[in-house]
Amino acid sequence: MNFEDHEKYLVDLIIFTQVATKRSFTKVADALNISKSVISKRISRLEKLVGVQLLHRTTRQLILTEIGQAFYEKCLQIKAGIEEADSFIASEQEDIKGVIKINTPLSFSHLYLVQALCDFTKKHSNVHFEMLPGSAYKNFFDNNLDLAIRVGEQNNSTFRARKIMESCMVACASPKYIKKHGKPKHPNDLYNHNCLLYYDSPTGLLWRFHEDGKVIDLKVQGSLMASTSETLTAAALHDLGIVLLPKYLLEKQIAEKSLIPFLEDFLPEKINIYVLYPPTQYIPLKTRLFIDFLAKRFM
Repeated sequence: MNFEDHEKYLVDLIIFTQVATKRSFTKVADALNISKSVISKRISRLEKLVGVQLLHRTTRQLILTEIGQAFYEKCLQIKAGIEEADSFIASEQEDIKGVIKINTPLSFSHLYLVQALCDFTKKHSNVHFEMLPGSAYKNFFDNNLDLAIRVGEQNNSTFRARKIMESCMVACASPKYIKKHGKPKHPNDLYNHNCLLYYDSPTGLLWRFHEDGKVIDLKVQGSLMASTSETLTAAALHDLGIVLLPKYLLEKQIAEKSLIPFLEDFLPEKINIYVLYPPTQYIPLKTRLFIDFLAKRFM
């Protein structure tokens, strides 16, 4: 049964439940503001789908068959479950509270997440956050975390991932550095420049570019190697050399023109940022709302 069939089936179940309750096509048709013939067709379609007769129809009354009565009772259970779910959501919306425990890269926390959670708590003042920056929490669900922010593709089936931001890699240097040493026009030009290296790069100490559908990996060198993007950015701003970092880390500097990007045509690959959460069926409303908030804010 495809999605459209499921949708029709659910509508027919609702109509059947009302008909079985009111024992009248006319009353249900009036309540739903549709014709009596449509009600009859929907019941016939449902009977054809389930493969049994649910109602005995006479000119005076509708009578449930034995299996129709059992089916009706199951439908009432489904209806009660839906109403219970609606009540649960309504109660949570009235009083969204609790702690959301998040692990996030330090740079993303400073640049984006802190402001986002401050804005979120203005609307949901009873939600509190526990921030655990850094990459120490590799198995974050073992540390009772609710969410984790991760950069790059996520192929681990032990959690769910939702994209909240798109970015790309960018090579940058300060205007003074470019004035003194020139702006690289091709990746190979970087061999003649001071390249500031990032310890935790997914390509190690190689800088990766693309040209005509081919990958170019350059083993560049420089006078500084650091484990934080903040250190490399500060060094570039002080005219020390060229950095290659995700663009979301340098948006402010690029907008202010304190760092100048180049080689954009050789850096076409997208970098996605994800929020990860447990693969359980039930995710607390406060957590779901915050995930939706992040996706809407950054996408």
